[in-house]
Amino acid sequence: MRRINYTSSCRGVLTMLAFVTGIGSLHAGDETAQSLRHFTRKYCVDCHGIEDAEADFRLDEMQLSLNIPKNFAAWQKVLDRLESSEMPPVDAEQPGKVDRIAAVAALKSALATASESVSRGKVVLRRLNRRQYRNTIRDLLKIDVDLRDPTSAFPADDVLHGFDNIGSVLMMSDFLLKEHLIAARLALDAVPDDGPKPQAQTFRMADRKTGGKAMRGRFVSKFDPVVDDVLFLYINDERAPGDARGQTFDFSPRLPHDGTYEFSFDVESKGRGNYADKFGIGDPPDYQVYSPDELHRLEIYILTPQAGTSPVRRLVEAIDLPDDKRVSFVRTLYLLEGCQVQLAFGNGPIATNSIPYPQRLGYKFIDNPDAVSNNKNRTEIRRKTHELLKQIDAPRIVIHDATERGPLFDRWPPPSRAAVYGKREQSDEEVIRSFAARAFRRPITDDDVAPFLRVAETHPEGVRIAIEAILCSPQFLYLYENDGPLDDFAIASRLSYFLWNTMPDATLVKLASQGRLREPNVLLQQTERMLSDPKSDEFVATFVGQWLKLQNIRDMAPDPTKFSDFYRRRLGDAMVMETEMFFRHILDMNLPIDKFIHADFSFLNAALARHYGIAGVTRTNLTRVRIPVSAHRGGLLGQGAILTASANGVDTSPVTRGVWILENLLGTPPAPPPDDVDIPEPDARGDLTIREFYAKHRTIETCNQCHQRIDPPGFA
Repeated sequence: MRRINYTSSCRGVLTMLAFVTGIGSLHAGDETAQSLRHFTRKYCVDCHGIEDAEADFRLDEMQLSLNIPKNFAAWQKVLDRLESSEMPPVDAEQPGKVDRIAAVAALKSALATASESVSRGKVVLRRLNRRQYRNTIRDLLKIDVDLRDPTSAFPADDVLHGFDNIGSVLMMSDFLLKEHLIAARLALDAVPDDGPKPQAQTFRMADRKTGGKAMRGRFVSKFDPVVDDVLFLYINDERAPGDARGQTFDFSPRLPHDGTYEFSFDVESKGRGNYADKFGIGDPPDYQVYSPDELHRLEIYILTPQAGTSPVRRLVEAIDLPDDKRVSFVRTLYLLEGCQVQLAFGNGPIATNSIPYPQRLGYKFIDNPDAVSNNKNRTEIRRKTHELLKQIDAPRIVIHDATERGPLFDRWPPPSRAAVYGKREQSDEEVIRSFAARAFRRPITDDDVAPFLRVAETHPEGVRIAIEAILCSPQFLYLYENDGPLDDFAIASRLSYFLWNTMPDATLVKLASQGRLREPNVLLQQTERMLSDPKSDEFVATFVGQWLKLQNIRDMAPDPTKFSDFYRRRLGDAMVMETEMFFRHILDMNLPIDKFIHADFSFLNAALARHYGIAGVTRTNLTRVRIPVSAHRGGLLGQGAILTASANGVDTSPVTRGVWILENLLGTPPAPPPDDVDIPEPDARGDLTIREFYAKHRTIETCNQCHQRIDPPGFA
């Protein structure tokens, strides 16, 4: 979208994005054109003329025809520099205030007129990026793609200006085409056969002593003997960041069938804050120290099997537990065959073999502490730990009861079967036609469907191979648009992939078939509806992450040996969630755009609040918190995600942060230094602060041209 200055609310900007482009020009005889010519000759051409074209930018030969994209972009750059008073430079003749205002107003008017009247012309055919493809497969086939991701082997999409949904860089290669063929087959493999309905089974923790072979390996708490009616979670599930060898409560060892499973459990948080001084002593520096001010956190994990490697462990939910109160939970999860569900004490103490848990509490149970690896001593440790936890009020989560039931199906065959293979009474041709229309996101012709019908007729796999071919067709993989003005189906796809990162829903398809999506009031209503739908979280996550370069948090994460809390307390995830929830709140409440810079609220959990030095937050899940002025955390620029993303993983740099602000917030990136210029380093002898060093740096003329713009916002 061409960038014009607007004053608007966040939601208002989003509802008008990218729907207008136009043609326009300033004619040489126009009074405005003559005025701009006079202005640029007097104040600009000395530095940007034939004899001295600073930054390879010439204004003496610049055309005023704004229907040429190159000219439009150049005059937009002139407007930016004039409006910010960056040009002319401070050591050159300056225009008077009236002249500058007049030049800025003339350029704004001309550029706005050009933007509103330029014809759309042809655009690059845009391929679905990896995220959009995965979501579309999910909604088209009605299958789960979180646990079994068909795009896991796809290469990363190319990025332009931080975004991975720009058609000109979304290339197709022979390798990617092969991966699409594989992904289509994997996705269809996830659709269940039309066989007998799997029977649900129920297992209860109370039956674990008498259930025999059927109960072996079920309802097991690691490090806890199977002797009592209750089990304890009393240490953290991770020995170190990502090293899940601590204590867990395990349900089924391996689930027998894909499907929905119901897990219920009665738990109680006990002893919060007690013996806090006993935990963390003697542990490696990257181990978590128990924090008595946090509510005990019960975490639910899914372990998904992977061929030839260890299972992938994914956090599903973290639940804050009230103190000394028995509470019951029921969770329904869609799981794959071979998956396992675990519960864990997410913020519990860490216990290592070097200092056994009972010994931390003062119990001397063996003569030789170094022999703890001995099997007999391990048994004694577990038995004594269990006794101690009953005798003393140490921090723990008590599991009173648990039940597992499944697989459960509301109907059989499940919806994914009908979504792909249609109803039993449909012919193969009807199934293929119906699927192709949904996959191509528009009405189809006989010519569109003919190749797939031939494939089905001549191949042993019949309908299935035709469906695979449809999923590899350009009409599916690309936002396929006819020549000329956009039709309603193209608008439906553009809108849906913009705000939901997936295919249009039934409402958009119906309006498109009625030819109503080009009506401004209908388009506005649908935009508001889609922004209010939870599926727009996809827009928030992708737009915020790519606009603000939050991927840098993962690509250039802090040193784990120096910043262990960043990993142990999942600060990186909390920082990203804070920024996303902050953006979402401004969007939902339709707040002014200046709230991005100055706000008296944010979204924090206990770990992030502690990191910020803000008291009174005890919960795991992020919640809206009032930010005191003294904390300097209001708005994007005080948020941990922004400060981490604009650093380099080792230390902070005002230059890096200044460039980040100019590029991502102001949209006026500095020009790169010329390739052939030798930039000398300033004399940095003596004990200089960072601010003093860069002040010296700006005394070098070739450096000052850029650093006078970069350094101030970077230091701020």
